Amino acid sequence: MQQIRTILHPTDFSPGAEAAYTQAVALARRYGAEVHLLHAVASFGCSHVCTSDEVAREPDLYYRQLWTTADRKMQAMIARHEAADVPHRRLHARGLLPAPVILEYAQRAGVDLIVLAPYGDHYQPHMLGSVAAEVLRGAPCPVLITQHPAVPEASRPMQILLPVDLSQPTEALVHTTAALAHRFHAEVDLLYVMDPEWHVGGHEVIPPEAPPGCATADARIRFHVVQGQPSREILSFARSHHTDLIVLASPALSRTKYFPAGSLTEHIASAAPCPVLVLRMPTHAAVRRPEKAAAPSRRPILPPGVPSRPDPAPLQPA
Repeated sequence: MQQIRTILHPTDFSPGAEAAYTQAVALARRYGAEVHLLHAVASFGCSHVCTSDEVAREPDLYYRQLWTTADRKMQAMIARHEAADVPHRRLHARGLLPAPVILEYAQRAGVDLIVLAPYGDHYQPHMLGSVAAEVLRGAPCPVLITQHPAVPEASRPMQILLPVDLSQPTEALVHTTAALAHRFHAEVDLLYVMDPEWHVGGHEVIPPEAPPGCATADARIRFHVVQGQPSREILSFARSHHTDLIVLASPALSRTKYFPAGSLTEHIASAAPCPVLVLRMPTHAAVRRPEKAAAPSRRPILPPGVPSRPDPAPLQPA
């Protein structure tokens, strides 16, 4: 994982966003990074910043009041979490919808990590909010989805869960996660979810081998194989093993037929018992494969001057 110098935290001042802010501050302290607080004001829709009806009748005054109130809320949030020692930028932007504003700023500012909550005040169990889902699909950098506030470091090593599908990009993903684990003095559990239909007729299924990256990664790594539906098994493993962080690739586990890659990632991000870090990795289609040799031609070899097929006879007038 690249060095983190800039962390973007989009906020709507909901309780979930404030919990995510504590994670952004904790990471900023560890990496010596700067936190960019961004409140995206939508031209259509509601804002979590209160304004009077009189102000709303004048658009310029309306948005000026929104930004003033949002900036006051940001300052109060920084003071409430005693984060004055962390460099901050308080930003306000206006657009048709919040997600495009967030993505445009992340691209323009060269953000290294986006930290946001899976949903705002409109809570739906096990459903990723529309803003978080769009940011997750289009972000130019890793995204940390979390609804859990940062907690003090425990005496036990941090536990990182990395679901893998043993495809070609898996080795790069393992090395990236191992580098992250090394920095946090963490342990990594690699989890491979087997298709339940592979065990048919009582025949024994030989579990696949661990990815090649395990042999050289500079971290303590364990490899597990389970059988079942991916999202259910991943979430169950995270809960039973007290996982502190789940790392997913985008797209993740794209070989499974039970969930499309995007919906699997979004489901895990919304229902996980811990933060979920989504890394930008190449898709399976983007991995170059050796080109096949051209098949030999079956056309017969003819002497020079002899056409391969006879010329059509000229048309005769009726």
